[in-house]
Amino acid sequence: TTKDNIWLPPHAYLTYQLNDRYWLGVGLYSRFGLGTEYPDDWDGRYNVTYAGIKSVSFNPNLAIKLTDDLSFAFGLEAMWFEFTQEKMKNLSALGCPDMPAKLVGDSIGYGFNLALHYTPEEWLAVGLVYKSQVEQTVKGDINFDRPDALVQINPNWFKDTGAKGDLTLPDSFSAGIMIKPLSRLTMEADIIYTRWSTYDELTIEF
Repeated sequence: TTKDNIWLPPHAYLTYQLNDRYWLGVGLYSRFGLGTEYPDDWDGRYNVTYAGIKSVSFNPNLAIKLTDDLSFAFGLEAMWFEFTQEKMKNLSALGCPDMPAKLVGDSIGYGFNLALHYTPEEWLAVGLVYKSQVEQTVKGDINFDRPDALVQINPNWFKDTGAKGDLTLPDSFSAGIMIKPLSRLTMEADIIYTRWSTYDELTIEF
């Protein structure tokens, strides 16, 4: 049984109109975030007790008004990414209790985004957004909470060490629609397709 958790992804946006044709914008948000936590004594504790990924993207944009109805935008993305994994190591063959192991690594990768915004009517607007893949090289450390009994057997076993892994986070396509049935009321809906089929694996090398 997994533990209950609450995850709060950050998000903030700011725009500034330069003139009748150009706008600047900046976003701070999370594209990827996921976490799973289990009790330390569950049956799969030697595979994982906690796994989590966090990301925060800083995304400046420039929007250009092509016509009265159509706008185009492009931006750059700098993404901070963190991977954390905790599990127990089975040392029963050495006569020692289970040993907690924790891996934490982070990275900064870069990408870009493109967008179109079309307003055919005053009460209707549609938008399309593409966000690119982001390559990350996660570097960090794995720490072993070694029991005293293990250290007495061999103080060189399971020393803390560095770790590294490469992964490519998937790109995505978004489409949205805004309807304004009343002068002071708007309704919006969107759909996002993330190409998770492009993601293969995250292999950690110690």
